[in-house]
Amino acid sequence: MRADAEKLLVASGTDVRVPKKCTLHSLRDFYATTLITKRENVKLVQVRLGHSKPSITLDKYVGFWPTEEDTSAAAIESVLGEPERVLRPSARVVHSATGTGPRHPR
Repeated sequence: MRADAEKLLVASGTDVRVPKKCTLHSLRDFYATTLITKRENVKLVQVRLGHSKPSITLDKYVGFWPTEEDTSAAAIESVLGEPERVLRPSARVVHSATGTGPRHPR
């Protein structure tokens, strides 16, 4: 197969050649890592490679997915609000144990 691919490349006039140590398995890894670095999701890569479960794909290729900035705090803050606002008690807080708390005229 390598020889056939090499003949086609030569006939096309391109300078691209098949590396001497190239195997079908290395082409498969190249395909998978190219999809991953282009930010395809694990489910798509799993289907393309024919793995029965996404966990198989992740076990083999997890190190190739780009590390993203942790945006979990921003996601929660977008729903709950800024931390200072969430933690600051409102003017109507009454402590249930004592019945006391800040009192403001209504």
